[in-house]
Amino acid sequence: MEWWKKVIIASIVMVLLSPVFAYACELTGYMEPLEVSAEKLGVKELSLYEAPMPDYVIPVIQNTTLSGILAGLVGVAIVLGFSFGLSKALKTQRKGESRN
Repeated sequence: MEWWKKVIIASIVMVLLSPVFAYACELTGYMEPLEVSAEKLGVKELSLYEAPMPDYVIPVIQNTTLSGILAGLVGVAIVLGFSFGLSKALKTQRKGESRN
């Protein structure tokens, strides 16, 4: 199996397991350290733009678990697509340089 297929499979497995970790965080009362620090300092949130998937959910989907999983898959697809395209561009560039 090619390495990039393994990466895609591993990414999908991690996204599908993420609700388990989110549930465990809720049970233990875990909060993000940056949010805790901001709260202690009294820092107010300032939005510079409207995120397409705020809080890692898709706004049109009411089921937050499903929405979170789909948002994770969309994020993984975007990052993998960008990484794959960049690697292809750099590989093409490197082949062109070796001919000169």
